[in-house]
Amino acid sequence: MAVFAAIAVALGLTLIAVPNVELVTATFFAAGYFLGVRRGVVTALVGEFLFSVLNPFGAAPPPLLIAQLTGMAIAAAAGATLGRRLAKFPPVLQMLLFGALGLAVTFCFDFLTTVSFLIFAGLSKATLLASLIYGLGFYVLHMVGNTLIFALFMPFVLKFLEKFVPGLARGKAPVVPTINDGIVP
Repeated sequence: MAVFAAIAVALGLTLIAVPNVELVTATFFAAGYFLGVRRGVVTALVGEFLFSVLNPFGAAPPPLLIAQLTGMAIAAAAGATLGRRLAKFPPVLQMLLFGALGLAVTFCFDFLTTVSFLIFAGLSKATLLASLIYGLGFYVLHMVGNTLIFALFMPFVLKFLEKFVPGLARGKAPVVPTINDGIVP
């Protein structure tokens, strides 16, 4: 759980300068896929909390923080509940389905964070509409980016991790070589 949370924070900070292009959602989705609903959601909550509170651009205000936590918990839950089902389809269909799921979880995240903006900024419905129009390019970029990340990379990353990280495919702690195994000098 800690490794997934740390990877998400590290990837979030790595791409922080690129507006609305991120790998955090995909990381929490993968956490749910491998760890199950409960552990995946806890991982997403801890990782997103750390990323949001320790963000170099400033900590998220409470309504936005709650929206971000909820959005990433949804991504982890989707990975746990739908990810394994999608992985059973033929490769081309997998790509389309993972892409659609990436779009859906990103839409949920963007919707929740936008509504939270309405709450903490005290916007009226008219100003919210103007805000939505102003931010439309960012929403589209975020949704297209995550759709492509989920479609093009998620099926392959999940299979790679299942194959090369022993124990991860079963939701157990990965087997790490130790000095006693004679593998690590």
